Order: sequence, then structure tokens, then C-alpha cells
Amino acid sequence: MSGFGIRFLISNLFIMLFISILMLAKRLLQGRITEQAQYAMDFSFLSLLIIPFLPLESPDFLNLLAGLSSRAGAVAPAAEGISRAGASASAESTWIRDFAVSVDSRTSSTAGMILIAVWLLGAAVMGVLALLAYRRLSRIERSSLPLENTDACRIFRQCCGELGINKTLPVFTTPYLKSPVMTGLFRPRVLLPLHAALCSDGHTLRCILLHELNHYVRKDAAANLLMNLAGIVYWFNPLVWHALRQMRNDRETACDSGVLALLDRNERTGYGHILINFAEKLTLFPFTSGIGGSMKQLEKRIRSIASYRPASPTVRIRGAAACILSAALVAAFLPFLPSFAETDDHYDIETDGKTVEQIDLSSLFGSYDGSFVLYNAGADIWEIYNEKDAGTRVSPDSTYKIYDALMALESGIITPDSSSMTWDGTEYGFDAWNSDQDLTTAMQNSVNWYFQSLDRQAGRDTVADFYDRIGYGNRDTSGDIGSYWMESTLKISPVEQVELLTELYYNEFGFSQENTDAVKDSLKLSYGQTGTLSGKTGTGMVDGKNVNGWFVGYVEQAENVYFFAVNIQGEEGATGSAASNLALSVLRSYGIWNE
Repeated sequence: MSGFGIRFLISNLFIMLFISILMLAKRLLQGRITEQAQYAMDFSFLSLLIIPFLPLESPDFLNLLAGLSSRAGAVAPAAEGISRAGASASAESTWIRDFAVSVDSRTSSTAGMILIAVWLLGAAVMGVLALLAYRRLSRIERSSLPLENTDACRIFRQCCGELGINKTLPVFTTPYLKSPVMTGLFRPRVLLPLHAALCSDGHTLRCILLHELNHYVRKDAAANLLMNLAGIVYWFNPLVWHALRQMRNDRETACDSGVLALLDRNERTGYGHILINFAEKLTLFPFTSGIGGSMKQLEKRIRSIASYRPASPTVRIRGAAACILSAALVAAFLPFLPSFAETDDHYDIETDGKTVEQIDLSSLFGSYDGSFVLYNAGADIWEIYNEKDAGTRVSPDSTYKIYDALMALESGIITPDSSSMTWDGTEYGFDAWNSDQDLTTAMQNSVNWYFQSLDRQAGRDTVADFYDRIGYGNRDTSGDIGSYWMESTLKISPVEQVELLTELYYNEFGFSQENTDAVKDSLKLSYGQTGTLSGKTGTGMVDGKNVNGWFVGYVEQAENVYFFAVNIQGEEGATGSAASNLALSVLRSYGIWNE
């Protein structure tokens, strides 16, 4: 599934949790804060619905290197003069064998695309229904006539004065509505049913108009638009729909409270009778606010009217505090939820007690996206280029074979002295694969069928348990048993690659030292003047294009070890060979590696 699809679904779980907490809080505060405060708290829920669409990053990770920037140098002098890596291995690194098999992007994303298509289809249907309702309302508005009753116009002007409305608002009458409504975001107007406009009871008309004008004062037209959009986007979420329905009820109750504040004690009972007269006359238009409502809603409003008391200063302060608190919680929550939803795709570096320096290798990476991570074990110093991508998890491709070999050794499928596997005669696109293999040749030639056989012999549960035990990236091996590591579900960041290599090298996993040494031996690539280079490349090929290149490893010197990971991303040419050339250029410029 696409990153957005995952983020959207996971965000919905957090949104539902927030709604449940908000509903409980409002129930506990009922009668202790004003109706207006109850309605205002609903906007905290409404603002939460935009979270899945916010392009926010994990604040912890951003602050991590921003806070460490004071310790970071500019560009490391040793990195100057490095040439950009090519797409193929240079003569100096021909011993690095980089083979990759293309995967079909359509196969890996089918389920996600189906879910997104269903969501978009549902939203489109809801949008069409809303547009049809809007068209019907527009026809009624065009057929309505201006209010001409002299007494009614006088009462309307009086109501505007009571609410401090200086703008001249139009009032229209229509025989096609049963309940009065306030409509229009940019051109607000009141639509009165014909029987209400001709009502001879001035008190009834005054109450009706005060209610509708309260909607105008509260800017409920804008709130209606937001609620309608939320209903369209979250058409599949029953708890969101429940919260939206409750918000509409709170809107009407808040307006009732505004009207009651302008009526004397005797008039309040009459206002309740007016609501009863409009029972079950709820307008079907989603773009309007009206005095009518369903019977259940009206029963609640009648009880609220019967128990109405002018709000004391304490109640008002308590309501304001509740609104501020709910808004503050949402404001604090907004930057974090996208990060929670993307937890599996990003890794936050733990910096306590670490020295992390930023370096600039942008000229080396050129058009590639990606990052470089170097860990000087002796000095305990981390150097990172592109901190964002250094924590971004992507498919490990063939670099996973380092730990798959360790899994097979620990499971007893192979041993350090007996790791041979017979070729079954299947012709592969690489000659190096078309022969019997042992752990060393399979690692150096990146032989897929060898490691796929190890996984199948171990079984899905053993594989999943092992990657979970060592904390490998997102630990997601749920993809096909033969390709979960190949542009599929398993993902890891460059920082994690270096951390795991360090744990492997010093056997911090607590596995058999003999098995650990066997894996380390299979990774040896070259002996140079400055030490021994070990590592593994990986190439992600999607639809025939090389889009993901890895080179991870370490250089052992007499008294120190340097661990590194390079990942490059591009539309084409992002191979393990290109990543290895880039890494070797950096290591040479730092004096870490010399053939």
C-alpha cells in the first residue's frame, strides 16, 4: 500500500481514539460548561481530521540534528574533490558483484491501490450526493421571493439590532421548505417557509429569526462546509459520522442558548413550544443551518431549554478553559500523529551520549537522493549526510542477506563448515548463479536462490522471529517468503544498517561466535594498505529500472573499525555498484581505505 494509504488508515485509528476521549469529556462536562463551549470543543475534533493530509515530519528526528548542528562542522575537508560515482563499478571495485532481479510494481501495490480506489469511489459518491442537494437548494433559492410583510420586516430589523448585526441581510420566503434555514457562505440569506413568514404571532417570528441570525453571527456556514467536507472524506468512518452528527446537534443547542439569553423567563417556555412545532421538519440540505431537527434531537434541546440558566462567570471561565485545553491538545498532537502513522517508514536516531556531525556530500550525490552514514567506532563519532534520508526506511534488497545468513546458521540449516547447496539446474540470467554455492560464493555473487532456499527451509515464523529479535528495520517480513526483502515489506534505514553492522561485528546479539565469524568472513571483499574492507551491495530494480542502491560494510584497521552505509535513490541508475563507488570515494578521501 502507498505511504499515504498507510498513514491515512493509521491516522483514522488515532482520530477515533481522540473522538472517544472528546465525547467522554463532553459528557462529563455537560451542565458544567456552556452550550457554546460544548460546541466550540467540537472544532478540536474537526481540526484533527486534516492530520493525514499534513506534510509533517517527525519533530524528534528533525530536532535531533538541528540541535547537534552546533557540534557539526561544515563540509569535512577530507570530502573535498570527490568525483560523482558512476552507474557501473570502476576498475578498482570489480570484485564487487552486484546482481539484481526486477520486480513488478503493480504486483506489490495491488491491495493498496484497491483500497485507495474504494475510498476515492466512496468519496466521489458522497460528493455527488452533496452536489445534488446543493443544486436542489439553489433551485429553491432562485424561486424564492423577498419578504414583503411589513410587520415581519420590522421584527427582522429588530432582531438584527439585538444581535448587533449592521449588515443588511436578505430574507426570502418559499413554499418549498418546512423549516427556516440560514444559507450561503459568501451571500448569506434567511429562507423562511411561507407559513412562518405569514405568521401573525410576533413572538414566534422573533424567536425563529433570532435563531437563524445566531447562525450568521456564529459563522456556521463555514462550519457547515467543513463538516460536509469531513463527511465526504471520512464517509467510511462511523465514529466520525457520529461526531459530526453530534456537532450539528451542539450547533443548534448553542444557538438555542443564544436565543434564550435574549428572552425573558416567560418567553423561554414559548420558545420550547416553537421547537416542538418544527419537530421532524429537519431540512435535507447539508449546506444550511435551521431551527428544526429530528425528534430525538429536539427532545434534548427541550430539556436544555427547560434547565436553562444564565451562565455564571465561573461556568464561562470553566468553558473557556475546556476549549483552550482541547485546542492546545490538538495543537500539540498535530505534528506527532503523521510521525506515528509513519513509524514503520522512519527511524529516529538515539543521540543520548553520542556525537553526531553533519557533512555535505551533495556534489557527490548529484541527482541521486539518499544519504551516507559513517561511524568511527574508536572515536565514537557519527558523521551523516542528509539526516532525513538517513532515517528513512527503504527496502534493503540484497543487503538483507547478511542477516539471513546469520539466521540460517543460528537455525542450523547450514553450518560454518557445511554451507554448500546444490544448484537445481534452473537457468538464471547471471552465470555466477548457475552453479553450486556455499555461503561465501552466494554472498559475494548475491545469489538469490541460495538465500530464498534458506528462508523456505527456516519457515515464515522462524524468519519473522529472527528479524524481530535483532530489531531489523521495520521487522515486516509479511511479504512473499521469496521476496519480502526485495522492494516489498521489509525496510531499513541507513542509520539502522550501521547500528546492526556494529552489533554484528562485536556480536552484541549474543549468537554463536563461530556463526558470527562465518558471516563476517563471507563479507570480506578486499585487503588494502590501510586495512580490510568488508561489505555487501544491494540493488532494487522495479519495472526494469534501478531505483535503489545500497553499499553497507566496514573497514577494519589495526586499531579501529569504521562502519558505513550508503543508500542512493533515483529513477534510473541507482545501483549497488554506483553506491559502492560513492562509498569508496568517501572512504579514500577520509584516508580510511586505500587499495
